[in-house]
Amino acid sequence: MGCSSSVPEEAKVSASVDQQLGEYNKMRAENSRNHFKILLLGAGESGKSTVLKQVKMIYRGRIADDDLQQCVMAIRKNSIECMQGVLRAMDTFEITLGLAENAPRKKRVREFAEEGVFTPAVADDIASLWADPGVREAYGRQSEYWLLDGASYYFDNALRLGQADFVPTDEDVIMTRIRTTGIDTTDFTEPPYMYSVVDVGGQRNERRKWIHCFDNVRCVVFLVGLNGYDQRLFEDSSINKMRESLNLFRQVVSNPIFRSTPIFLFLNKKDLFETMVKNTPLSVCFPEFPGPENDVHAALEYVQAEYSKILEEAVPGKELHAHVVAARVRMDMKVAWGDVKEQLKRMNSRKKMGKSGAISTPKL
Repeated sequence: MGCSSSVPEEAKVSASVDQQLGEYNKMRAENSRNHFKILLLGAGESGKSTVLKQVKMIYRGRIADDDLQQCVMAIRKNSIECMQGVLRAMDTFEITLGLAENAPRKKRVREFAEEGVFTPAVADDIASLWADPGVREAYGRQSEYWLLDGASYYFDNALRLGQADFVPTDEDVIMTRIRTTGIDTTDFTEPPYMYSVVDVGGQRNERRKWIHCFDNVRCVVFLVGLNGYDQRLFEDSSINKMRESLNLFRQVVSNPIFRSTPIFLFLNKKDLFETMVKNTPLSVCFPEFPGPENDVHAALEYVQAEYSKILEEAVPGKELHAHVVAARVRMDMKVAWGDVKEQLKRMNSRKKMGKSGAISTPKL
């Protein structure tokens, strides 16, 4: 009797446990659907880290004190290394200083050690050299050697950067170049959604680490430095940056793991590109570019078409979602990143309804 009466009770308990497990699994599945892992890819110096910094500022607000302190050291290092790069170029091109009194300054900056202290005197040396006609001439030939895009910003602000009480502004943080090594993940939430943005170093020796980030990726954001059409790689000065980027994009979109993964293309550094194209035609990288020469819009359309062509060859019929941006401009990032989020949410909704949809390519 006692045993028979316990059977319905056990069945109730079992049913309750099954229901709880079902609800738990449903919740986990929902959480998984609402968790978007976004992979930032691109060649070195394409702007991935700048995009990530903008995302942090837009969605997480205040910059951590540790990050600010790191920025102080990094932007000062950027300044001295860039000026040293220009001075080496002067020697290579046999360009002399325009002002003889700058010779001691040139010597001090050339000999500045990596562990040296960036004092106001060092900052003054950089500012004075930046005003020298010979330095300006060598800087004007930067397409012939490697130099950070932000060099002129560092030189223009050298005296401020050298102040003992220097505190970086948001723009300083954005302009600071810290080479990404390893994997940098930034999480932020907008209930019920959670985003994990993964940035991996873009230099050649860092790319072997990319494979560790490929699991559960909901979309790829590929960064292109538009100004790279007339620049050389940090790792190999014989290689054009834009050509390297195109080859890398081909490798990414041809990878079977990304066959059904949405691809967003951020054509970055439009501000630098617009200035460069007016003086240096796109044909230096793309001899087949039909022109009009020095036409910014035509040049942009051509570059985007080159990436679209690669995607079409790799995955016929797959569409590309492109944005032309300057990652250092907050509004550009708000618009472009907002579109990425909206597209992910729409695709999420289609998945829930068992439907699929393509991503369109907006007009430039």
